[in-house]
Amino acid sequence: MYITSSTGEFRVAVCTSARGTTISVDVKTAVGGWSSATVPAPILSGEAFALTTQSRGVEGATATLSGVGTNRPFVWRLAVETTTGWLAFELTIDSDGFDIGHDAPQPGIQFDLGALPPYERGNHFWFTTNVSAPSTWNRSAAGNDFPGAYYFDPYRRCELELFVDLGASTWFGEDSALRLYEYTCGVVRSFRPEPSAEFGFIGTAPARMRSFPRGRHVLRWYVAARRRDDLGGVSPTEQDALRQLVADCLRLVDTPTDEWHGSPGAWADAAASAAGELMSDGLAWRSDDLGDYLLAYVDARSDAWSAAFAAKGETWNGDGPCLDAALWLLRPLQLLRATTAQSELAKLTDRVDDFATREAADPRSRILSGRHDAQTEMGTWQYVYLLADTWYLYGESELRERILAEIESVLIPLAHRVGYNFPLSFDKSALAKLGPGGNAGSAGTYAMLMASLAASESDPERYTEEARRALRALANLHIDDVPQEAVLAPHAMVAADELARQEPGGEWAELREYFLAQTLRAMYWYDDPLPVGAVRGARIGMFQACTGIVYPAFFEDVEVAVRLASVVDRERDPRGLLRVLDRARRVNVGFLPAFGSEPDSFTLPHIPFEELPMLDGARSGGSIGQEIYGAGWLYWAHLLWDALAVSDNPQVMVLNADPDPGRAGTPGRFVAYNGTDVAQEATIRFTGAGTTVDLQLASGAWEWLSASA
Repeated sequence: MYITSSTGEFRVAVCTSARGTTISVDVKTAVGGWSSATVPAPILSGEAFALTTQSRGVEGATATLSGVGTNRPFVWRLAVETTTGWLAFELTIDSDGFDIGHDAPQPGIQFDLGALPPYERGNHFWFTTNVSAPSTWNRSAAGNDFPGAYYFDPYRRCELELFVDLGASTWFGEDSALRLYEYTCGVVRSFRPEPSAEFGFIGTAPARMRSFPRGRHVLRWYVAARRRDDLGGVSPTEQDALRQLVADCLRLVDTPTDEWHGSPGAWADAAASAAGELMSDGLAWRSDDLGDYLLAYVDARSDAWSAAFAAKGETWNGDGPCLDAALWLLRPLQLLRATTAQSELAKLTDRVDDFATREAADPRSRILSGRHDAQTEMGTWQYVYLLADTWYLYGESELRERILAEIESVLIPLAHRVGYNFPLSFDKSALAKLGPGGNAGSAGTYAMLMASLAASESDPERYTEEARRALRALANLHIDDVPQEAVLAPHAMVAADELARQEPGGEWAELREYFLAQTLRAMYWYDDPLPVGAVRGARIGMFQACTGIVYPAFFEDVEVAVRLASVVDRERDPRGLLRVLDRARRVNVGFLPAFGSEPDSFTLPHIPFEELPMLDGARSGGSIGQEIYGAGWLYWAHLLWDALAVSDNPQVMVLNADPDPGRAGTPGRFVAYNGTDVAQEATIRFTGAGTTVDLQLASGAWEWLSASA
């Protein structure tokens, strides 16, 4: 039985043989024939999940097979459906439960690449192209983000892509398999009895799930393949492969329309409420001999940090001034104060500004202290990011000159010393790596800062050249060396976009697309089937806070959304990014206790939790604390979705595509988008101009708008 993709580029063959039910993939050749991309192999890996077919058929665009388990008592049904660029597989298993055994985690999804060619560890292995998941940091800490993979075979000259919808895979749970901790998406090679390889969603760790749960369970995945005779015998780079894979997978992002039916202006209401809460003495502010200071967490409390320090025999003290919290609040508050008439923000803005100005100038902050005589540890991405988010806040002032002096005397020499390959931490005295780990993505933040300086400071070419060198250094690293903190790749994307606007037709547009792919790679591409903890049963957030940390965080989610919004106008077809941003608009309210099941139990219910619980994580949502330092992103969310333009229909998103004027994007542009599966009507009101626009949007449709219209 052959099932051909809608593009005609590939087909899968499902056969019944002595090996049971098997699957293989063929790709269309340039002359119209077919060549093999894989050899026949069982649809699922694992002895317990061998399948015997009893019936098959075609219903419209869907091919179906059904049967029983060969070695275990269950019945199954497989539906294969064509979708844009992919074949979608959905396997359903019904049983009373059964033992699996103690082998590697099963079931898995496998495509047999067959026997590897002669000298596979040289001529073949060197020229294959692999993108695998999950992403890792420091070659050890794996995350649980992007369940997709790409493989290019230089002998067969074909590529394979896989995406697994882990949210639909209902047999994953707290007492069973832990998804991307026990499985890998990608290629696994073996050498006994002969060299061979498999591509798929394959168990690689000791199995936790010893028995399959009773009831009906589903596994859903997508496959694509292509013959690539257009490459002239040269394998694609990992960077190009990642760009293509993420772009293809972006078609599969859904909009959780049942998640939030919030009122128009929901983010505005939350931001207004948070303004009062952020003035709270004791819980948000405390004081010392220098004056009032802003805390990092509500009531200086973080159960997770306290436990972590206690495990080291130390004590965590959250009662101290947090300059980060003030600076990350100040920029959106200033923008809102300048563009809206929200009087309730004035007192908060002034208080935050007073603290930030005083704290940044004080030696204890260390951020503007220049070179040190003694070893002084600095977290690299925080240091670079604070400078990038600080230098333009203060106009012509002594403080601004100190910031620029810090950039010239410490940051730029550090970048040169490490060859733009930034470490996780550095010593401010020696300008050298301190401790383990790398933080290469900080080159993106550095490039964003340099591009900003080039637009306003003297000697713009010098700063522009710094941005170019940093982006090139980052782009030429292996794709798995780039991820770390989720906000860094989007900074590189924004910097590349700025260079692309200045130098059209060059390398920078491609680099913008590559860093966009790196950004989206860190997104959670599936729903968590068992959300529990302090936050209500909401879908998970958007982005893994940093690689290997295994939870989404509010600060990172909205920061990334702000950067993505600024490049929507650069997309030929923006629907993929609009789906991502609409999802961000809807799910990120889950970080606010006010939207939870027990809002009255929180004194400051509009200050976000740092993290939401994950099936694969510790499941202790909210234990890190309510992040005052992340509250600034509540105001960015307001600026994105309902500060300057608001839809009266909450199912229609109206997005500010220039949330941070002067940094990127096209000023004064908005886009309305209907991510639901039915037509929607909406009236868009521009709050500053007082004008309105009536829209009718079909499912998946968007329309660009201008505040001056």
